[in-house]
Formats: sequence, structure tokens, C-alpha cells
Amino acid sequence: LLLRPTPNSGMIVRGIRYANETEFLKLPSRSGYNPGCTLPINNGLERPGRCLIIDFETTGLFVGSALLRIKSTKPAFTNAPKSFEEGIAPSDYFEGKKRTFQAIIRGKFLSPNIPMSECVTGQVFDHPAGKLPARWIVSGAVKIISHLAPQLQANFRGQSPRFLSPLVSTAQCVIAESQSPGEEKKFDNGSDFDKHEHENNNLYSIYPGSDSTIESSMKEPHCNDPRSIFQGLHNTHVTSIPSYSSSNEKVSEKKKRKARKNAFDEISALKMKTPTFDTSTEYTFEFFQHMISFDEFALDFGKVLGGPRSLAHVLNGQPLKYMAAHQSSSSTKNPGKSSGNDLKPLWSFDIWHESLYPIAITNTHNK
Repeated sequence: LLLRPTPNSGMIVRGIRYANETEFLKLPSRSGYNPGCTLPINNGLERPGRCLIIDFETTGLFVGSALLRIKSTKPAFTNAPKSFEEGIAPSDYFEGKKRTFQAIIRGKFLSPNIPMSECVTGQVFDHPAGKLPARWIVSGAVKIISHLAPQLQANFRGQSPRFLSPLVSTAQCVIAESQSPGEEKKFDNGSDFDKHEHENNNLYSIYPGSDSTIESSMKEPHCNDPRSIFQGLHNTHVTSIPSYSSSNEKVSEKKKRKARKNAFDEISALKMKTPTFDTSTEYTFEFFQHMISFDEFALDFGKVLGGPRSLAHVLNGQPLKYMAAHQSSSSTKNPGKSSGNDLKPLWSFDIWHESLYPIAITNTHNK
């Protein structure tokens, strides 16, 4: 597997560091992290505080930190331990979990008044898909995804295939922590990365990066918790706000997640201009999934739809994406005819597998 920033996405990598450190890892040269650079993927066997974090910024839209874990991937560094050091209790993030992928984004929005209903996440491709499975399999897969994401925008057969769903309702966990002026965390990254070469070096004072809690277990806040995304719904006409009201009432993670999903699917369906993301709030988005086996690079919707399906030819040699974007409101009226130009990335990472490479090379030579 190979992770890199999506070319031409406008996302700039500030640096890479350990979760419990503030300094970026030293680069072989002072050339910085270019758009084609390789980024680290954690495998869940890291010692506490030693997950590798990617600090990034997308000009004018978002600044934050990213952590990715993919089950059974090779350590990011060839000399990194494959398990915990002797004397430290072994641990595996994926042990006992069905999921094969986890990603966390934590950071701040830079542009005020971005409607939550206009932010999406999913997959967007620049070229047509390859050979798709039988139509009944594709239709069945879309039905399954649509059941999980009712506001799904899906177009698999166009020149620019995509499937997108609302950011806030799709994430498995969302946390919003308001910060007063002067409360922001500050540190000197002390790295080889030259801040002064950045046109937006003032963003370091706005958001210097996540602390080590980014690698900890995430729990959805109760709707009355100040950290809940529901705090932004007080002045709206959303009808699917949770019925439970007491902060002392014990509510399962599944029920809290479903309540958020229902409320923000409604907000997206109605294309509501409020609530908006607040520039003084630190947002955390957690995503995980179990349908993709990254060892085989295959998608599995179960035996009913024929079991695992290799992704390399379906994707036509294009990488999977871990992305989110602000989508212009006009484009959502006819998503089937939209191109990537209607999306302004908040963050965008490409996940490459070795099986994609020969197809991508062939496609390049055939242009």
C-alpha cells in the first residue's frame, strides 16, 4: 500500500510526527513534502504515543491532523517494530474488531459559514471505471450503500464516477470542542520544514496540530454534551433531534450514532444553510469500515452479491480516496452530471495498492 496527497487537491502536508511529540520527523532534504510524497500508514500495533500523524492544511478551507490505521499493513518505517517492545503489554488496535480501516481527522475550518449540509465524503475518480460486475451486483451494492447512506450521490458509469454522502452523518464519530480566543494549543514544531516558505504560516497559531488523544478510542458525545455536534441545532427546524434529554441517561454508542445520522441526513436532504461549521471549534471525525480487504484489495458485500471482488480493474487503475469536500449547493441538484470541479477538498489522500500500478501504467501509455 502507498498513501500520498491527492495531486491538485490544494492540500499541503506540513509534516509528519509521532502522536506524543510536537516536532516533525527530519527530512532527508529541505525540499519539503511535495504533492507526490509517500505518507505513513499505521497498522494498529504501534506503542502508545507512537502512531504517526500527518499535519496538513488546505488553503482557505481546513487545517488539521490525520491518522490512518489499516489492518496488516507493513510498518511505515523498515526499522519499526512489528509489535510492542519487550516488557510492554502487547496490543493490537484491530484485535476483536471487524473493521480493517480507521481514519481520524482533527482540525479547524478556516472559512466561516460553510453549511454542514454541503460537506461530503466518499470516492471521486478522474476517469471512467473499468469493467464493472454484472448490473444486478452493482445495483445490489448501491442498494446496500444507500440503506446505510440515504443521501448517497452515486454515478458509477459516467466519465467521472463518484459516490458521495454527507460528511457529518457518514462519520462513525463526530466531536466538536469549542475553543475560546487564546485557548488554542501552541508549539514550535522545530522541524526542517520551513514555515516561512508557507503563504499561510499564520495557520500555525490558528491550529498547530492535534495532541496525542487523536490515537485514543473515540466515543460519540451525548447530545447534551457541549462537545456534541447537536449543539449547533438549537436554532434550526430539524425534526429528528434525539428524544432522550437527560445527560445522565445512558445511551449506547449505536443509538447516539444513529441519532446524529438521522438528524444530519435530514439537514442534507433539505439542503439547509444552517448549521454551519464554526472556525473557533476543533472538530474530530472518525471513520472506519470492514468491507474492503486491503491485503487482497477486494470489496466484499457478502455471499449474496458473490463474495469478494477485486478492485484493481473495477477502479481502472485509479486509487481509492480518503477525502472530504465542500460541494457547491447548485451541483447537488443534478449530481449525476457533476464533475470534480464542483468539489473543493477539505482533505484528500490517495490509497494505492500494487495491483493498480500495471493498469495505471497501461492507461497512461494508451492516452
